[in-house]
Amino acid sequence: MYAIFSTIDLVLGFYTWIIIGSAIFSWLYAFNVVNSNNRFVGMIGEFLYKATEPALRPIRRIMPDLGGLDISPIILLFAIFFLRTFIATSITDVLLNNWLTSHGDGVDFAVRLTPSASVDRIDGLVEDAAGVVRLKARVRAVAENNKANRAIEKLIAKRLKIAKTTVRVISGDTSRSKTIRIEGDPADLAPAIAGLADRD
Repeated sequence: MYAIFSTIDLVLGFYTWIIIGSAIFSWLYAFNVVNSNNRFVGMIGEFLYKATEPALRPIRRIMPDLGGLDISPIILLFAIFFLRTFIATSITDVLLNNWLTSHGDGVDFAVRLTPSASVDRIDGLVEDAAGVVRLKARVRAVAENNKANRAIEKLIAKRLKIAKTTVRVISGDTSRSKTIRIEGDPADLAPAIAGLADRD
């Protein structure tokens, strides 16, 4: 589900730029800045019109007459901004409930670790085949002798600026899917750990 909403957000972001491009093109066309007789220009204009008009037309129908001033693109942009914000906050928070678990002594969270990588890096969130959202990470250390486990503990401690001794892998020692526990005040740790989801 997280992947679905991430894709929706990506599409909405792309569509935002199409709306902006369509508005700019219409101004350039109206002031004869672009050659309306050019076939390529015409193709761009037709694409932008067909891509945005189905969404703009219903807005124009309910808008009062503003004397020829068309603010429907602005209203549509505000609607998309609201929807993306809603996805990024309300919906995403619900989907991530199985990623972070607070308890009396600290916070547990799921990690998908790739050892023997070219760099130590946290790559944001990923949803596995079971629908569990995990923090995706890579380390240069190999998996043998728990070297990768120690490396991810060190990397997370460094990112959170906490003592390495408070971070430990509590399950999945020999698996790429792991659970990591950080000891401390959950009220302070949970927001900081959630911040790890932001890509390096």
